[in-house]
Amino acid sequence: MRPTAGGATSDNRPLIRLRRAAVAISMLIAIVALSGIGRLHFNSHYSAYFDPEDPRLLQHNALSDIYDRHDAVVVLLVSHDGSLLTEPSYTTLEDLTSTLGMLPYVANAVSITELGIVGEFETASGALLPSSDQLRRHDRAIGLLLSAEETVAAIRVEYALPDNDARTVLRTLSALRSVVDERIAGLPISAHYTGTLALNEAYIQVVRHDLAIIAPLLLAVMFLVLALLLGNLRAVVSVFPVGLMSVAGAFGIAGLLGAELAAIDTFVPVIILSISLAGCVHLALSYEHYRQDDESPASAALAALRFNLLPMSLANLTTAIGFMGLLFSPSPPVRIVGYVVATGVTLSFMLCTTLLPVIQVWLDPWRTTTTRQSWMLAGVTSFVHRYRIAIVAACITALLPAGWLASRNVISDNVFEYFPESHDFHRDTRLVEEHLSGINELMYSLDFGRPDGLFDVSAVDALDSFADWLTQQPETIRVTSISGNSAIREARQEGRLEQRLRNYRRLSRDSRPDSPLILNEVSSDYSSTLISVYLRRLDSAELVAFDQRAQNRAREIFGARTLASGGATLIFAYLGERNILGMLTALTIALVVAALVLGLVHRSLRIAIIGLVCNILPVLLVYSVWAVTNGRISIGAAVVMGMILGIVIDDTIYLLSTYRRGQIARIDSPASQAVKRVGPALVITTVTLVGGLSLGLLSDFGPIWSMSALSVTIIGLALIIDLVLLPAMLPADSSNNIKTARQNG
Repeated sequence: MRPTAGGATSDNRPLIRLRRAAVAISMLIAIVALSGIGRLHFNSHYSAYFDPEDPRLLQHNALSDIYDRHDAVVVLLVSHDGSLLTEPSYTTLEDLTSTLGMLPYVANAVSITELGIVGEFETASGALLPSSDQLRRHDRAIGLLLSAEETVAAIRVEYALPDNDARTVLRTLSALRSVVDERIAGLPISAHYTGTLALNEAYIQVVRHDLAIIAPLLLAVMFLVLALLLGNLRAVVSVFPVGLMSVAGAFGIAGLLGAELAAIDTFVPVIILSISLAGCVHLALSYEHYRQDDESPASAALAALRFNLLPMSLANLTTAIGFMGLLFSPSPPVRIVGYVVATGVTLSFMLCTTLLPVIQVWLDPWRTTTTRQSWMLAGVTSFVHRYRIAIVAACITALLPAGWLASRNVISDNVFEYFPESHDFHRDTRLVEEHLSGINELMYSLDFGRPDGLFDVSAVDALDSFADWLTQQPETIRVTSISGNSAIREARQEGRLEQRLRNYRRLSRDSRPDSPLILNEVSSDYSSTLISVYLRRLDSAELVAFDQRAQNRAREIFGARTLASGGATLIFAYLGERNILGMLTALTIALVVAALVLGLVHRSLRIAIIGLVCNILPVLLVYSVWAVTNGRISIGAAVVMGMILGIVIDDTIYLLSTYRRGQIARIDSPASQAVKRVGPALVITTVTLVGGLSLGLLSDFGPIWSMSALSVTIIGLALIIDLVLLPAMLPADSSNNIKTARQNG
């Protein structure tokens, strides 16, 4: 007969204290959540991934200001029946360019119709169409605004938006798309969109997709997984308030701290809820264990709390510290992932040790029979006992090659590659790479140190020398600079350089149809000029190496003159390098903390080292496979490196804690008994984590997909290693071990 929920009188006092603490903590979290969540806002601009004072971002923005560069949408018009240099297509392109230039917030709109070329062919309407030869002779036509086969034309539309608010971006792009669709309706022309502003739009779409798909699925998957594994709906209901309140409280605190969210931060609720519910499983299963021993609900709840308090405290501590390691990242959104998840884990621990026992006494979630008995893992323990030497030898042997392979991953943090090949933005960006000069543009600004310094012929000669060097590099697709402009070359040869440069700038400022410029390339006081380099697709290390070679060559050519660099792909490349260094620092600190915690659990350096080997091995194995199958470490893959050790070490802590108790109690085979005692809980917590975190595989945002894929693989592999390698490496049961354990305990 089941005991009544009233429990013994001796149980009431600690439960009353727990109830009061639960009410106080819950009310505080509710107040924080209501106060802070409304203050959160989403920054859709790619610059959100940089500190406002990041020197390379500041330099990039300074170049944009000097040369009137703005966030742009590149509208690609693709003809499906031949050349665009026909009367209807060219007229449409001309009309569309003019119309887009008059839209709100548009600073400039440029296509081949704005190059000032007087056409050679007169149409029936009296318009003059340029010939292919005319366009090919122009410095800024083929490759930038028109493909060599004349079937793809680009209109570069630059915007000066008042803010980066998502609604402003979406309204602006919607208006542009409506105009384009209207103008090309009925024509054999399709429109595609890329550029930095289209990238910002893609960020917003990713966030909306993830919130609409992943958030509801998360609750459904978590409920289903726990219902199937715990086999008791009341047990599931008892743990969900802990997870949901942890998420709300963490984001409330983030809002009060003024956090500015980016696309990668949409995965944070998934992480918090998964870790929180997984942590609650240990108390849920322990409660059921004690209820089956005829303990009252109150006694079972308190006994479960006492049994799990030490490993739960240490596990939450290591998890929180692991995520706090993300504060070493130079990227604000990554730091937000770190401290928001750490806050959520801390709140979850507070609720799990106060609110959950109260709910358990109230709902009494247990079953009279259970399918989760020790025999579930009997085969595992038998296998480990039989092949322990072979298991240890194989795993230790795998460490060195796994570490070498993991080191073969390369940093590749290209902002334009954050979306899958099926995504519209990715496909449209590929069109630029296939038919034009590409999207990978670097900006170099040469400062001559004084107003009108550009009018010095020797300065233009030096600029020409640098541009020629850039053109000769194997990574280069094309280079644009004023020194390469045919009119500038002719003026320099004829001694009319100053006059030509002044006219060059005036035409650019007036945006007249006969302007030879695509982009402003000269500063307002003629003290500096811009060189644009279009490169083939490179990973971050290759891009940084190219920039450093260019800087070294510039010092040889220009001497004391200053060469500044910019470009979205370049500043992300440098960010990726600094981010991976930060994550390696976080991993190192996590290893040190893990060693201290494991040493505290077992009071043995040997056991601490064993635990570290068992936790670093899955990380190295998964990153070694990643090196073979993918090989690119973007911001998402780097984040996993910084945070994962704090998660996977939890299982080790629970096993070693139970193992030590078995040694002190002088039970036979304490390692095997530890696996049988807490193994079922570890399996359920791992399945819960994998079920929740795997939802990131549905995201269209590359960093989230990488975080999800790497996290679930490492967590799953870590469980196998903890259940197989860890018991195999633990000291065999002996009187010496028991004596040592008793003395230490």
